[in-house]
Amino acid sequence: YLTSRTRPDEIEDIRYVLSQHSFPQGELLFRRGNDTYKDVAERVLPDVLVEDDCESIGGEVEMTYPHIRPELKARIKSIVISEAGGIDHLPDDIAALMGYQRKWRDTYPNSQESELYPNSYESEPHPIAGAD
Repeated sequence: YLTSRTRPDEIEDIRYVLSQHSFPQGELLFRRGNDTYKDVAERVLPDVLVEDDCESIGGEVEMTYPHIRPELKARIKSIVISEAGGIDHLPDDIAALMGYQRKWRDTYPNSQESELYPNSYESEPHPIAGAD
């Protein structure tokens, strides 16, 4: 898990929330000093990086995966979900997650998605996201 929090007391709050809501155990990552999210991702080199599309705060420029060095991108499976769409629809099994196929929406109409995100997949929208 990667939190936006950087103060020790806030990081402990996030640990507590994860525990109270029965999230699977795992390391809680956070930025230190002048770290950016890209720096944390490059240091950790996760097998899978699930992040939202940051639509409300500027989109791609605010995401992590687009800023990772190209030689490291190939080692990370990127899954982009709709902002506030949730992750409940993603597979629980890591092998299934690694094979998760995208349903690319036209988020970046002026770019070639395979050039921007060669190892990236956008998930299907959450079933209740955008529901009336």
